[in-house]
Amino acid sequence: MKFLIITILTLALNTSIAKAASTENIVVLIPGAASSGDRVYLKGLDTLAWIFYGDYFEGLQKQLWNAGIVPVVCPKDPDDDRRSIQMRSEDCAEQILQKLGGSCNRKSPRNVILVGYSIGGLVARHMASQSVIKDCVQSATLLATPNKGTPLVDYIIPQIQAKTFTGKWAIDYDFTLEKRPYLRELKMDRDLAAKYYYAQDVVDNPKVNYYSISSSLPSMNFASLALSTPMKIVHDEMVARNLQYEHFKRPQSFKWGADCKRMESFKDERLGDEFGLANDGLIPEFSEPYGTYLGHVEVNHFGLACFLSEQDTRQCDLAMKVLVPHLKCLVDQSH
Repeated sequence: MKFLIITILTLALNTSIAKAASTENIVVLIPGAASSGDRVYLKGLDTLAWIFYGDYFEGLQKQLWNAGIVPVVCPKDPDDDRRSIQMRSEDCAEQILQKLGGSCNRKSPRNVILVGYSIGGLVARHMASQSVIKDCVQSATLLATPNKGTPLVDYIIPQIQAKTFTGKWAIDYDFTLEKRPYLRELKMDRDLAAKYYYAQDVVDNPKVNYYSISSSLPSMNFASLALSTPMKIVHDEMVARNLQYEHFKRPQSFKWGADCKRMESFKDERLGDEFGLANDGLIPEFSEPYGTYLGHVEVNHFGLACFLSEQDTRQCDLAMKVLVPHLKCLVDQSH
């Protein structure tokens, strides 16, 4: 009898723990390229990057912790940046499923808040609609995500294949099609098989709220040293494709409302109606808005996630003024 009582109490306790785990809000940070688990991965430089800058989301996590938001980072397992977007999504979803108590179905609460940075935003979109936790995802917020690809990849792939000076530099850091399978998935030109654009074209989950924040700088003079060259390449590749024209309209931004988006529309006169050639050093700005557009932040690609050298900088502060209130609103709403 004593054994039976202990067994029943143990089962009840485990059930209550699992239930608590399944109903607690989970804010998930999903890194972009040059990541391996929760660390930065750049062949030969990753240890140095960790010594100077810490984990991949070191700067962003500090900002969120200060705001009372405790996120998790996934995918958790290191892979030397060698997984496709779908593989990242599946690994991340399995990790989050465990935090949900091992179960997610149509009756589960939607308490998973995804935040994807750069190509991590494509991972978030896939998780929200195709993964084992799709029924538990409340929202997906995309930061500087190449939803329509980036011509930087269309430029670099032929350089790699021809082994030009630029291509050899990319090869030296393991940025090859074999070791970075996600590269083809970021192409803007639609000259490959449809499967390579699956991450860009994945269908939305109608039960999930999608948000996005874009980034760009007014000119190459404002770019960081690390991004000044790729910013010019993106600019030139956009010109070559006539992507500066008005058919890419700049969405309206909004002031904050109770539904975690900005409600009162306004127009940014400095930026004009069109995105034009605006880019953040890696991605054209017109490629970044998706779902409910939360607005533009005048920062480079690294600044929007307080990444590497942009920790504790003015660019990081500008980005957090948009992102932190939005995430706090999402967390508060789901309580």
